Amino acid sequence: MNDDELLKKLRGMKMPAGPEADLWDRVQHRIAEAPARFSAWDWAIAAAAAAVFLLYPELAAALLYHL
Repeated sequence: MNDDELLKKLRGMKMPAGPEADLWDRVQHRIAEAPARFSAWDWAIAAAAAAVFLLYPELAAALLYHL
């Protein structure tokens, strides 16, 4: 198949004008139904970060400097 045939074939194809369904209603429903939950790993990471900042308070200044 040469380039001319390919271009003719592509020009004949119809592209959809937009998405077939609006997803915004589904997004709003999912946001409303699912409250934020924290797992054990989230609490462990937060506790480790707090322990590090309690043991080494100078790291807090370094962190703030880099933000």
